[in-house]
Amino acid sequence: MTADDPNPFGDSDSDSDSPSVASPATETRPNPTATTLSAADPPVAGPIVSTPLSEERLCEILNTSSQYTLETVCQAMDGRLAEMLRFYVTLHWGPNVRGRTTFKCRLDAARSFEDVLISRQASLKSAEASRTVMENKLFSEQCARANAETWAQQLSADRDAAHKEIKLVKSREASLNAQISEMNAVIKSYQQMYDRLENRMQLALRSNEILTKESHENLHKLLSHTDSKETALTIKLREHNQDLVRRVKSLEKANSALSSRLRLDDMDPEALVLKVEGEF
Repeated sequence: MTADDPNPFGDSDSDSDSPSVASPATETRPNPTATTLSAADPPVAGPIVSTPLSEERLCEILNTSSQYTLETVCQAMDGRLAEMLRFYVTLHWGPNVRGRTTFKCRLDAARSFEDVLISRQASLKSAEASRTVMENKLFSEQCARANAETWAQQLSADRDAAHKEIKLVKSREASLNAQISEMNAVIKSYQQMYDRLENRMQLALRSNEILTKESHENLHKLLSHTDSKETALTIKLREHNQDLVRRVKSLEKANSALSSRLRLDDMDPEALVLKVEGEF
């Protein structure tokens, strides 16, 4: 960028978009550098003799040189500052601004970028807030999962204990079923034995009844053939007849009360059979 460049900011589209505003002629001012230098420099009369400078003299020389440098810079930048101000006014208020120059586009892009940056910062803050919320939710879910795992372990332990109890109950049920089947077999055998005993007693009763009838008939025949006087034989026969009647009555009573008084668990069936047969 040179001193005579009308666009020191590098805006190449300012001349192509619309005609630029004609800037006024630059005033040419004489450069007073030479006169200032000639007026400020002391005349040299002879050879320079090096003398030690004090601190005050050194400060005075530095102040003088800084003032001279500032004046020189101001004189050199006087025309350039006017051109820069003119360019700035032309840039912001001239027709190139309405034509959307590159500088304006860049400025709008920068502003839009700032807006986008602000919106992204807001979205970033909201994302951070949502991230905090999600972290809290994740922590709560982890706690809930840990509690659920603990409950699951406890429930699995309870389930195993319940399975063990079920197996024990099933084994007890199987043993009880076996005992019940054994008892049913014993009851069946006792029932068969009771049926046999009842049949034997009925046969014995029938045979006793038949014998009693025959003895009565024989007795009546004997009595009809003998005289009416009682002898020792008739007395014995009468006593024997009475004894037979008593035995028949006792057998009938035993037969009627056998089902209610007979206990097969406490009685030996063979002994019962022998006892019944011994009575006859």
